[in-house]
Amino acid sequence: MFLDRLLANTKLLTDQEHGLCSVPQAVRKANCKAVEILDLLLAGKLERAFRDANERGYMAVLVDPDELREKTMLEDHGGLSLREVEHQLGTKTQVVKALIEHGYLPARTAVNPINRCPQTIVMPEDLARFQRSYVSLMNLAKERGEHFMRMKARLESVEIKPAFDPVIIGARFYFRYAAENTLIRITHDR
Repeated sequence: MFLDRLLANTKLLTDQEHGLCSVPQAVRKANCKAVEILDLLLAGKLERAFRDANERGYMAVLVDPDELREKTMLEDHGGLSLREVEHQLGTKTQVVKALIEHGYLPARTAVNPINRCPQTIVMPEDLARFQRSYVSLMNLAKERGEHFMRMKARLESVEIKPAFDPVIIGARFYFRYAAENTLIRITHDR
């Protein structure tokens, strides 16, 4: 019988166990499917699987949602979340979203391995390529040890324009090569 097989890999509940919940509750807490929990139970792969003597049938089974989350986590997609991209670019979420929306920064949708919800990600190699090609005014100023307003004035004085419309993107980005080479030339001419 199915229930006997299911309960065979559980231990009797004592007062020492904490953080356990029923299978239906664990589905929500661990963001997984009931069939995944049942497969793990039947295979004896859950260390914290118990049965409550005061309950009957399927509802007698109690499991640890933290253990389930670990054991049912999907394979990592290898991409960076928008928050991680924001951090690496040193900019705001709105700027990252605008760069993606206008096609300057490639992105795709992937399933989050933990909560299984779709999320927008940027592959690390795409971000690295973007950073080799473009630099924000703030990062350029930081890299050169100057105030960003002074850096902006220097770039404008030699007619180096932003690579993208700063009003649309929400920040000033320049072609890295043009900005750096121009700044090096300006410095040497002094």
